[in-house]
Amino acid sequence: MNKVTFDFFPGNKVVAGYSADCDGAWSYNKPDDYANYELLAKEFGITVDRLVRVHENHTNSILAVDSSNGGEGVIKDGASGFYDGMITNAKNLMICVISADCVPVFLYDSDNNAIGIVHSGKEGTVKEVAAKAVSGMKDRFNTDPANLKCIFGPFICQKHYQLQKKDITGFLKTYSNGQCDKFIKSDKDGYYVDLGTAIRFSLEKAGLKPDNIFNCNICTYENRNLFSFRRERNRIGHIISFIMLK
Repeated sequence: MNKVTFDFFPGNKVVAGYSADCDGAWSYNKPDDYANYELLAKEFGITVDRLVRVHENHTNSILAVDSSNGGEGVIKDGASGFYDGMITNAKNLMICVISADCVPVFLYDSDNNAIGIVHSGKEGTVKEVAAKAVSGMKDRFNTDPANLKCIFGPFICQKHYQLQKKDITGFLKTYSNGQCDKFIKSDKDGYYVDLGTAIRFSLEKAGLKPDNIFNCNICTYENRNLFSFRRERNRIGHIISFIMLK
């Protein structure tokens, strides 16, 4: 399995990254996909019962997990309901989300040794799911958002993320007119949204410092080694994004 890891977080404390150039089979607790999860776990010296996934459904629900959740969504069922992010302070527990144009958001609190990961698409960005994870880390781990570091993994860039007028009404309700002007462009064909800039506004409002937010600036639509729903529609796999405390 090919993978890409980030060095924005200290490599001796935490590992964070995503899959690339693979078959994209990362189903929720599906035996046919166990082999991929086993390869991922082996890459980092753990076993599949130290991976955790949730049922994603474009919510703003965040699940706090610990070692007792190990293997959920991979080799056994997990929490009932839908979640689009997880937070934890458990070591050697890899929390994962899948995406195929949406934004994977990675969070790391070095002061309290805690992490989070979020799947934020159009609906999740409107619902400010990433900021909800920050709030959860603040409540559970005493995280100071000003000291929190964040990475945006690969997602579809504004050029290729075209929406219709009815699809942008949620952004107009959540974000100010001035903010929307900075991440929504339009032409005769429709509206084009920069999800990363919208999420950045949300996270800065939640207390993160601008310099602590890193965008990898890799577009899933343009990079053929990554899956993109907009590009491939009839052949859709997923990228798995992961983060783990060492």
